[in-house]
Amino acid sequence: MSLFGIEQMGNVMFPSRSGNREDRVKGALDDVAGATEGAFCERTKSVFESGDKLQGEMVDAVFDAFKSENTSPSNVMNRMADLVEDSAEAIRKVAGKKEEEKEEESAG
Repeated sequence: MSLFGIEQMGNVMFPSRSGNREDRVKGALDDVAGATEGAFCERTKSVFESGDKLQGEMVDAVFDAFKSENTSPSNVMNRMADLVEDSAEAIRKVAGKKEEEKEEESAG
């Protein structure tokens, strides 16, 4: 695990640190995502944005799992089903970009 990952795990597990732990984790992930996205070309940015959206939803799901009103089995299953759908959509988007690239190469 990276040092960044260890730091964020600490933010999740130890709420005694200053500030809202959910805001700290989301802020840190947003900072890294922004810096990373700035290094990509337009095609890669589109794929990255899909993965970034999925990652954000996964972080939300982790925090939701710790909230007492969301721990019923049906709420957990609904949230996981949503994540599976979002994962499938991100994969379709990546596959679509690859197919477009193949078509452009064969036409060019």
